[in-house]
Amino acid sequence: MEAAARFTQENNHHAAADKLEQAENLLAQSGFDGHAASVARRRADALINAGHLDEAASLLTEAFWQRADAGDVDGARAICHRLGEALRAEASEHPDTDAAGTGRALRLFAVMDCARNLLAHPFPEPKLPALLQGDPNGLEISLARLAVLASETATLVDRQTAWITEHAEHLTKLADAVRDTDELLAVRLRLTVADATGQWTDLVNAAYRRRHRRILCALILARHARHLVITEGSKEAAEHWKEAVEQACLDGHNADAGEWVHAQRLLHQRTVPMALSATDDLDLANALLARPGRSKLLDAGDLLTKGIGALHDKNLRVAVLALRQQVRLSAASGRWFDEHVARRRLAEVPREAREFDRAGDHAVTVGETAAVKHWLVERPPRRPSACCVAASPTASFAPCSPTRPSASPP
Repeated sequence: MEAAARFTQENNHHAAADKLEQAENLLAQSGFDGHAASVARRRADALINAGHLDEAASLLTEAFWQRADAGDVDGARAICHRLGEALRAEASEHPDTDAAGTGRALRLFAVMDCARNLLAHPFPEPKLPALLQGDPNGLEISLARLAVLASETATLVDRQTAWITEHAEHLTKLADAVRDTDELLAVRLRLTVADATGQWTDLVNAAYRRRHRRILCALILARHARHLVITEGSKEAAEHWKEAVEQACLDGHNADAGEWVHAQRLLHQRTVPMALSATDDLDLANALLARPGRSKLLDAGDLLTKGIGALHDKNLRVAVLALRQQVRLSAASGRWFDEHVARRRLAEVPREAREFDRAGDHAVTVGETAAVKHWLVERPPRRPSACCVAASPTASFAPCSPTRPSASPP
């Protein structure tokens, strides 16, 4: 690191990048992944200064998706801005010629910018980015990450399924293309298609036959359980969560297992009031969460705390962005209890903005029909909406249909 700093002061950016790469590798081999990621971003700056934009763009892309996967909107925006600045500087230095060696960087930036818009917009439009419809040309992983972000946002957060259904075949092919490189990414992409189309048979059979790693089989079963609860209010979801807990424990993912036990507890409370197993389930969940083990598949960090704090301060934009990402990551990992808490808070944001239809959609999705009835008293008189129907005295536990009408994005 000291040698890299010295080379940087001497404007020898090639040598600085080499030294930083050595430091990054040593940190990664020693288990300091966070420190290695920080050094990688410094190496990207050195490569940009040395004129190697394609290599720098690859490093910044990894850093960007680390932030995006964790729901860190501000961090993802900063990284995207850094690459955009570098490309604009290169274009200004070569205004009359195509910047050589930046073709891959430009394409990676285009993918990154699409993802940034999805993260930073409170109500992104549910459409498939044009880049996904062409030849990936070596960008399969980046495009698959973008597809997962777009489809999870649409299906799990906003429950908009039409465009995913329309492009289901293309999304499935993209999942096949990255299956050998990133199996978790491929499974997440297939899960969003199953959520949108309702075609779960192949995925569930593969999970029970252990055709994936144990934790991925557990994830499939947990997501199917969530789907059953959301769309049907089915008590059969408990069996899927139970199996998911067993497989996660066998694979050392105690934290995910504990969260899925909490999901079972919430389902029992909704379907079997005063269930005798509630206390035992709580003890089991707490014991699993306290045990050492592998980190969660999709960790939302402090997004819920950030969202609640912003909501308390009436900073609705920050609140809605943080809570939407909390909902997405909770739903994507089948953590029904976490999603329930986050979506109830998310419903308060449009309620504060007097957008009662949006608020009602979120509340009804997690079965909070009583809250919607209370909010209907606050809203000005108007024609009944889908939420009003769902909040009627005859409404079942299951929320609105996935094909429900929704408010157009502003």
